[in-house]
Amino acid sequence: KTAPVIPYGVTSMSATFQYCDKLTETPKIPETVQNLSSTFAYCTKLTVAPKIPSGATNIGGMFMLCTSMKTYEGSTDPDGDFSDYKLPEGITSIGTTFSNCDCMIIAPYIPDSVENMNGAFGNCWQLQTVQNLPKNLKDMSLAFVGCTKLTEITIPEGMTVIPNYAFEGCSSLSAVTLPSNL
Repeated sequence: KTAPVIPYGVTSMSATFQYCDKLTETPKIPETVQNLSSTFAYCTKLTVAPKIPSGATNIGGMFMLCTSMKTYEGSTDPDGDFSDYKLPEGITSIGTTFSNCDCMIIAPYIPDSVENMNGAFGNCWQLQTVQNLPKNLKDMSLAFVGCTKLTEITIPEGMTVIPNYAFEGCSSLSAVTLPSNL
């Protein structure tokens, strides 16, 4: 089996492979693609996340319920460490992008352009480490709900409100660093 081929020039792949529960290999996504919302949502056998094009503007729900995704294209670590997986600068919302990605242990780098993380990592029950939250973050409703292994988090200085349910069910959370204005 080989991964599907996406031709150069395609600009939107919204929900293209959604519910393809037999898809195990991801295609290389051309740099021309901007809209990737829900592209691989519910692809429960997908193990490797593809590189996101630098010009992507919409990735909401892109990997939602990719319960087998353990690594990403180009990684040498097959065990849930996404610390070197960088989301493109310019993206403003990652709502539900990684929700229910059961194998993710370390979250990817999130650029400062992200303002909305509504449900971004919800129910990633293996998630232990979030290396950064973006400086411009405004909404993190349900962002980490159900992340039972998350142990600590630092809220960025720009946040003025921590919404309800942002950390609901985070039973291992023992350290929260708050911004000086809260």
